Amino acid sequence: QDGALAVTASEDRTAKIWLVQGGQVVHTLEGHTEQLKYAAFNPAGSVVVTTSDDTTARLWDVDTGTCSRILALHSDIVYVALFSPDGRAVVTSSEDGTARIWSVEDGSCRWTLAWHEDTVGWAEFSPDGQMVVTAGWDNMARLWCAHTGECLEEFEGHAMPVVYAAFSP
Repeated sequence: QDGALAVTASEDRTAKIWLVQGGQVVHTLEGHTEQLKYAAFNPAGSVVVTTSDDTTARLWDVDTGTCSRILALHSDIVYVALFSPDGRAVVTSSEDGTARIWSVEDGSCRWTLAWHEDTVGWAEFSPDGQMVVTAGWDNMARLWCAHTGECLEEFEGHAMPVVYAAFSP
């Protein structure tokens, strides 16, 4: 859709999909019971993922505005959710000290990435979708295999929480 739509996430417990040209609301995404933290499109622009203080992430159909999956195994706030480059998986990060890799197709949790000792504030896939990097408030970032959930590397050396981690393009 080439940037025709935008998505916003709000403390009012909703997300909105907007037409960029003209600024009209296409859909209001309702269902979370607490404030939202994040929203993102999949690479094809056909699905939105939202995260919330209600401990869930949700997948939404962009065409209809309906919730297609509730990702509900975290036990605390879910901060971020990002799609894999192929759009077939989502990674979430949570205040419960874990990140999780989910199947978009059926909503199942493929892997729980659980070696952090505090909040995982960020998680994202590598550009090829083979790995995930997590940023933890335990002053560590970790590298994981996206297909096995195995921790491949620990990046230590920060004296304070790691709030972001990213791969080069």
